Amino acid sequence: MRSLRVGFDVDEVLYPWVATLRHHLHTSEGWPLDRMPEPTRYGFGPDWGMADDAEFLAHAVATARAGLLHTYGDPLEGAAEVTHRLVDAGHTVHVVTARRYDESYGVNAVLADSTRRWLERHDIAFTTLDLELDKTAVPTDVYLDDRPDHVDALCAAGTRGVLMDSFHNQDPSCGRERVHSLAEFADLVEEMSANPATC
Repeated sequence: MRSLRVGFDVDEVLYPWVATLRHHLHTSEGWPLDRMPEPTRYGFGPDWGMADDAEFLAHAVATARAGLLHTYGDPLEGAAEVTHRLVDAGHTVHVVTARRYDESYGVNAVLADSTRRWLERHDIAFTTLDLELDKTAVPTDVYLDDRPDHVDALCAAGTRGVLMDSFHNQDPSCGRERVHSLAEFADLVEEMSANPATC
């Protein structure tokens, strides 16, 4: 068995980002829940009645400034158990999230602090935490992300990029290696540890 550097995205991999935004818009802005159906694509703002990406970003930043994003909400199933399982098996766990906005919004320090506190509060084991738009900036052997373009970039960089099944990556033409749960990903890591594989 060899020790691996295991990477995790946060939003929609460990954390319910969409559900948290919905909660904020419902409780703070008074949006009715039926205005915010379960998304079926990544750019779902128009499905919730948002005019454009700028309005969507404005709501996300407001949620961050309110201290809710990314502190509210329970982890996705298995987050604590799987990360501890991997650390106990001798692997290192590297959380790399693209939770960064233009510096003019003044919320990046809040996001870094709230992300760390949320991980610690929910007993999610991690070796390092980085806020990076480029997921390849932190060297990993295997990485779980929900965005196909991130998985492609990781594979191109020599990491075994794995796609977490999610609402916005259901295109039948999306042929990336995919798992449907964190536990399934942990099984894959253990198999890779025992039998070295390539991307």
